[in-house]
Amino acid sequence: MSNDMIMDTLLFGIATGFLCEGELAATAPDFMVHAYYTCLVLSVVYFGLSMVFAFLGTSLAYSESRVFLLRVVPDPQDKYDFDYMTQLHEFERDPEAFRFPVLASALGLPMAKGKKIPMEQLPRGYERKSAEERTYFEILGEYNSLWEPCSSASNDCMVHGIFSLCQGLSFFILGHHYDRSRWGSVTLFIMLGVTGVVLADRLHAKRLTKDKADKLGAASCVMQWLLRTLTAFAPLAFLIGDFTAQHSLVAIAFVCNSAFHLIFALKAFWARPAPVPREQSYVWDQEAGNQRRSPEPLLQELLNASRANSQKTSRLARGLIAASHVFATLPWLSLATWCMSGQTVTTVEVTMAERAVQWPSPIFDAHGMACAGGRVWLANEFGLFELSQGESGGELRPWACPVQEAIQDVTVDCSSGTCWPLVLDKTGHLVNCSGNATASAVGHSSSVAMGFGGLYLQQGPKILHPASHLEMAHAPNLRTFDVLKNEDVIFLFQPHAVEMQTNSSHSSWSLRSTLRTACAVDRSTILALLQEDEERLPQLSRLQLPDGAGTA
Repeated sequence: MSNDMIMDTLLFGIATGFLCEGELAATAPDFMVHAYYTCLVLSVVYFGLSMVFAFLGTSLAYSESRVFLLRVVPDPQDKYDFDYMTQLHEFERDPEAFRFPVLASALGLPMAKGKKIPMEQLPRGYERKSAEERTYFEILGEYNSLWEPCSSASNDCMVHGIFSLCQGLSFFILGHHYDRSRWGSVTLFIMLGVTGVVLADRLHAKRLTKDKADKLGAASCVMQWLLRTLTAFAPLAFLIGDFTAQHSLVAIAFVCNSAFHLIFALKAFWARPAPVPREQSYVWDQEAGNQRRSPEPLLQELLNASRANSQKTSRLARGLIAASHVFATLPWLSLATWCMSGQTVTTVEVTMAERAVQWPSPIFDAHGMACAGGRVWLANEFGLFELSQGESGGELRPWACPVQEAIQDVTVDCSSGTCWPLVLDKTGHLVNCSGNATASAVGHSSSVAMGFGGLYLQQGPKILHPASHLEMAHAPNLRTFDVLKNEDVIFLFQPHAVEMQTNSSHSSWSLRSTLRTACAVDRSTILALLQEDEERLPQLSRLQLPDGAGTA
């Protein structure tokens, strides 16, 4: 239990550090962020419970051992030629001497029951009336196991904490650099998922001795494979749902996580330890002389008195563990309900027409796009470019703009039939690229748009209108947005979907390809850069939105 507390403290600090300092990319979907924090909070809860059980077990061991040392005094041994060095060497060869928390029982390290110990063979100074009566050290061994419920509960909570921490780290790996190549992230995500399967399998299998497994039979096998299936299917469904933008698969993954904890809650609630019969003290034949009364009867009395504390502690441990699993079930069910509620909007695929573009570089990374009056501007991190044929594509030509910092996004403003680009740099300044270039501070934002009502800013999943101090729209996994110049219509661009929001309606359309950036020409026409692979150049496409389709 002391080892458990040391490990819990270390892992508790790691989980708390990721909870306070870990951040996912701004483009990571909301369900991934919520799942990340849910896993870390659950791991902190389980590590805290593990420390509580270890502390209770240590306190119980101290109090019971103190009573034992004060009241039980064994007879002086008749012989003093016992080889303590041989006993020490035998103990050092026993794997249990240097066991590691959590892994000890999984590797089969605990000492076999009934193992012969040289101390049991020492003369005691008395004779027994029955050969079936237990020895002093057998009773003492059972006495020392009174705090085993706390040790077992601490170990179980530690494993659940490690399992939740592995889940949280997998979400962190997947979402920290969400816009970059995800091959390495997916590989580590799968590896951590396999780790979760192994830990969950150990949680169920470690309590099943051979006799117990034979009695449970098919039920044990079904339970074991059910837990394996849940822990393996949940991350797989989440990964596929994230890649394909299918929130229903993500919701199924959350339901699997909830069912996993619910099963353990039911197991802890239904677990009823077999009642331990109260044994009577043995009567010993005393030899003549000045020998002290045998300590076995007194030890047996202490053992009977201490079993009540052990049973009470066991009930407390089962209740707390069941409550912790019920607590873990609720946030996963809440996330599943939230994901399913987001599927009420019917999505319809749009028709796409490709436009030819002569890219100035084979690795051109365009992350900003604006269009108005038949003209189209693209921006990478280092400069601004205009398409020679406007909405029809053509050659990318540099556009002079006195921006001094790296470019974050580009939008366009129009007046008296003339349009010019506005560039948002990464310091939060909006630079006017017209003849009389000016810069104004708008704050740190990931995207910007000039439209009906003035300037709009994107901060995470929110679209803000600084002039009215209002949040105008909200969308999970938002990549960029645009606002029409003459209508109060906001377009929200996600990796695999386009949403249009007005004061009275909301429409959504799905995309077969991954969207990098886009701009709105009118209510039914979108120019978008689509890119399937990070190593390929983007494809400029004209998206024609079906009239009235996808309206919710």
